[in-house]
Amino acid sequence: PENIQTTCPVSGKVIEEKTNFVEVGNFKIYTCCPKCVPKIQAEPAKYLDQMQGRKMQVTCPVDDEKVSATDGFSFQGAWIKTCCADCPATFQADSEKYLKVMAERKEVVEQEKAFCLVHPTEKLTDKKWLTTAGPMRFYFGSKECMGQFFKEPVKYVPALKYVMPKSKPKAEPPAQEPAKQPAN
Repeated sequence: PENIQTTCPVSGKVIEEKTNFVEVGNFKIYTCCPKCVPKIQAEPAKYLDQMQGRKMQVTCPVDDEKVSATDGFSFQGAWIKTCCADCPATFQADSEKYLKVMAERKEVVEQEKAFCLVHPTEKLTDKKWLTTAGPMRFYFGSKECMGQFFKEPVKYVPALKYVMPKSKPKAEPPAQEPAKQPAN
């Protein structure tokens, strides 16, 4: 998608020329000046979330309460925070419902471990290659790994079937009538 960004996410200033930018996943985040570039490089997800209207999770998806500093659980590679020790079981009993709640709130949870989602033995050296699918953010070791993920996201994170946009079925070619045989 084309980035129609007009203001720098770091300074808030108008972007005069689109010459300073940071590539984050499949996006370019433009800045007003070269001084803002390192700030985005240090925290790319923060600025991408800011531009796309997301925030880190602050509300329990089950009870609508503020999340606790200590309660939460691992769910398909991401850490889901909750308000109390009782909510993880409720979430897991109906994960489709609660993932959708989080996605609607535009609240994001991070990948739990610093390894490439596609190649789990590959430790991440930076967090440049990332995607946020529904409420879950995942990181990759390279652009190629990110592309591999997008071919079959549910293979890597089964719960994404609940929050990923449905792909449109390919239109079938119009049926052709059988050729008429010449009359003998």
